Amino acid sequence: MHILKRFLTTTVVVLITSSVAAFAAPTKETVKEFVTILSGEVIDALKNNENNLAGRQASFEEIFRKAGDVPKIARFVSGPAWRDANDTVKNHYVDVYREYMAFTYASRITQYNNQEIIIQRISDVTERNILVNTKLAPKTDKNNSMSVLWQLLSNSDGTLKVTDLSIENISMALTQRAEFASFLRNNDNDLKKLTLFLEERLNSLNK
Repeated sequence: MHILKRFLTTTVVVLITSSVAAFAAPTKETVKEFVTILSGEVIDALKNNENNLAGRQASFEEIFRKAGDVPKIARFVSGPAWRDANDTVKNHYVDVYREYMAFTYASRITQYNNQEIIIQRISDVTERNILVNTKLAPKTDKNNSMSVLWQLLSNSDGTLKVTDLSIENISMALTQRAEFASFLRNNDNDLKKLTLFLEERLNSLNK
């Protein structure tokens, strides 16, 4: 009986310890490194594609594929329509949305002016959600900067993913959710119709 009790107690302690370790919050140094590297990739995308919207879009799409939690963002911006769709529709929508999101950012962040990223503050919203206040500023004119707020999710495997960016205090995820909600209200809350709308919009914008 004592042996069984000791075994169970040890097992519980190990499980609790493992659970805490698995969901341990990243250090501020880790967060800073993640945002610095990612910002560098954004700056390179601007520098290498200053007058090339398609090039910026392709670069941003690759960045989001690697560092963004696109399925999570896609679910959020589609609202209740996500719940009623089947897996085939959802998967196609996520693929199209990734492209649409890349186009949105490529259109919003357009010019390279020898910028650098300046990390101002890292805040823990919860154990797994992190806000990083930064500004994108030309090296020769720090007053002419663009504020960029990064919302990050810390996954159980220790990786960090971007779940939203707010540029000049405008949340891209919230903006798109409101935009999509307006469309869905008039289209039977149908995710397939939203996907078709996004595809048509991308085709017209990329001409």
